[in-house]
Amino acid sequence: LDNDREKYEKFFAAFGPQIKYGVLADYGAKKETLQDLLLYWSSKEGKLVSLKEYAAAMPEDQKYIYYANGESRERLGQLPQMEKLQQKGCDVLFMTDEVDEWVKEKLQSSFYCLISYNKDNSKNSRLLILLNIF
Repeated sequence: LDNDREKYEKFFAAFGPQIKYGVLADYGAKKETLQDLLLYWSSKEGKLVSLKEYAAAMPEDQKYIYYANGESRERLGQLPQMEKLQQKGCDVLFMTDEVDEWVKEKLQSSFYCLISYNKDNSKNSRLLILLNIF
């Protein structure tokens, strides 16, 4: 991923779902190894980014990592919630593979934890927000 981004993105286009299924295999036993290999489309950057890259680019006052699940990037970009988040300068990662629905559950850890979009939570850790339109 770090050595040759273009080659990795081509590899991920072909084998991304299998890597995601690897996160789920053996009850998530290899999720720490694989989570940094996952790429998702960034609404703000207009390209694929990893969770680590997303978190590194977050403004200091942004407490959440925003996700949207759905059929396509185009459809997700038209969600009413997207306009509000974009006005705030927030980036949203688009999850468009059906397996992402389960991967997000396995990514919960001390850094990546999941809360619902409209639930108020004042924890200081960075949180995942899910917008689901499947």
